[in-house]
Order: sequence, then C-alpha cells, then structure tokens
Amino acid sequence: VLARHTSLPDGTTALLTVASAARSEWTLEVSGAVAGIDMDTAIDVVEAAEGAGLVEEVPDLVGAYRFAHALVGESLYGRLSSMRRARLHARLGATVEERRAGDGDPATVGGLARHYCLGAPAGTGLDGARWAVRAAQQSIRRHDSESGLELVRDGLAALDHVRRSGGDDADRRAMLEIDLWCERSECERRLDRPNVADLGDSLAVAAQQSAETAFSIASNSGSVQAMATAALTYCGDGDIGPWLGYWFDDPTGERMIDEVLAHPDADELGDATRIRLLNRLADVDHDGRPVGRGEATTAEALERARHLGDTRLIVEALNMRHTAAHYGHDADERLAVHSELDALAQSAGLVSHEVLA
Repeated sequence: VLARHTSLPDGTTALLTVASAARSEWTLEVSGAVAGIDMDTAIDVVEAAEGAGLVEEVPDLVGAYRFAHALVGESLYGRLSSMRRARLHARLGATVEERRAGDGDPATVGGLARHYCLGAPAGTGLDGARWAVRAAQQSIRRHDSESGLELVRDGLAALDHVRRSGGDDADRRAMLEIDLWCERSECERRLDRPNVADLGDSLAVAAQQSAETAFSIASNSGSVQAMATAALTYCGDGDIGPWLGYWFDDPTGERMIDEVLAHPDADELGDATRIRLLNRLADVDHDGRPVGRGEATTAEALERARHLGDTRLIVEALNMRHTAAHYGHDADERLAVHSELDALAQSAGLVSHEVLA
C-alpha cells in the first residue's frame, strides 16, 4: 500500500509501523518518539498519510489517529519478525510509562500491560505482569471481569516466558504470580457465581483452583502476607461473599487460614488482615455444628475490630457474630447484634442490606 504513495515523506513507514502495534487508536506523540522522529516531522508525515487515505484523525481527541483501513496496520505489523514485534512493544511500553503512567487512566494502564507483556521476549515480562495486575484490578472495579481475566492470562504468559528464559528475580516473579492468580480467581468468581447445592463444572471451580495455586506459591515463598492474601481470596474476602453461602464447611479454606495464623511471622499481619482471617475462619469451619470455632473466632474478631475502630471491619465482624449466634440458638444476642448493625449502617451511611447479609 505504501509503495503506491511515492510522494509520502521520509519516515512514513517508520512512524506507521510503530503505530501498527496499537490495537486501534494511537497518538502521534508516543508513536513519533518511538520511531525517532521529531514532532514537526511527525506532523508532516501523518498529514501526508491522512491525505493519502491511510490514516484518519480520531474525533475530539487532538493528536490521536487510527488507520483508515485495518488492513494497512495489519500489513505493516505482519511484516515484522517476532523479535522485532517484541522489541517494538517494549519500547512503546517504556515510552508510555515515562510520559503517561501517572494518569492512572484504565486505557493507559491496560495499554502498558499489553505492550510490556507482548514485549516479554525483549525482557519486559516482569513489568508486563506488574501492570497486568493493576489493569485487572481496575477491570474488576469497572465490573468488566472478562477483560480482567484476559489481562491476567497475558500477565501469566509473560511470567512464564520470564521463567523459561532464566536469570530473573525469582522472589519478585513469585509475588507477581501470587497477585495474578488471586486476580484471576476474583475474575472467574465474578463471571460465574456457584450454586449452593452443586458447584458443577463452572468458573467458580476454576476460581477456587486459581486461589489454591496462589496459596501454594505463597506458601513456598514463605511470605505470610502473601499467604493471607491468597487464603482470603479463596474464602471469598470481597464484596460478593463466601463460596457456598454462609457457614458451609470448607476444609481447604480452614487449612489455609490455620496455616497463616500458625505461621512464625503471623504477628507481622496487620490487625485488619487478622480480623478478616478470623471472620472467614468462622465461616468455613462450621461443619454443621451448632457451636464450634465460630463463636470464639467471631468474638475475637469483633473485639479486635472495636479496638481498631474501623467501622467496616466492625460491621463485618458483627455480621459474622450474628450468624454465629444463629447457629448457637442465641436469639437475644442476634437481636442485639442486629440493632447495632442497623445503627452503624445509618450512622456510617452504609447500605443496610449489604451490612446484614
């Protein structure tokens, strides 16, 4: 296509080749910098390419362009060898991070994850995983778990390349793997909620397996904080709730939390983390017993939460205490806890039906 437009200025192929690594839209500032072209020359090049019908401006976004026909970009990108593609993505990631990483925009964060992950053969695998974790977290907050899952898979693939290439920082890679498997679990859990009676062959099962993988890596690393994060991910320490509803016995979750609390460095865990662990332990270690560890663990969690003074942690502890009182057939305590929860919800501006599950 470019050969037909002999009047195009020097630098056109270089600039548009860099731009071809973008999925859809690209900026002249970044593409020109990576292509090694000063801004005045880049403007001349892109204006000529626009006049030739190769590119077009993105409406209402100054300095942003896209290919007029996808085939143009695909053809340019397809001419590159695998290593040249990796090196190009690595340079794009570094340039975007230098110029725009601070804006926190989801498109920027997602673009950094993509470029660095694709640049893994050129040595940016760890950076790709780092940004993939952040981008996946943003996707989850936007209720776009499908995109989050895709980002996590890209990050894990980048780390796999790092592992196979050798010579990496094994500790840093392990921490990133744990974070990615935890985010993968969160995405899978949100994409397919389990049925209480039968989990079946669903993404919820995959989510549990992802969290178990994270916990295994964390155990091998010896990091009690990483173990706690993975254990809480497995037990549903989020805004959705436990895997099987409240108070269904889960020996795997119980084992994980017991290992964390028995760890030699368990004292390094913050109060908030310990409170959440105790609440989840009460939830997964029930086994149909009217009185079990639930009463002791919820009492300790509530005492710690009150001492810490964190309203949301107090609410969570009260919620689990309410359930413990239900299975302990203590109606008076249930009523007292219910009243306190309702008062907290009103005073703290919390949603009542979220406070008392």
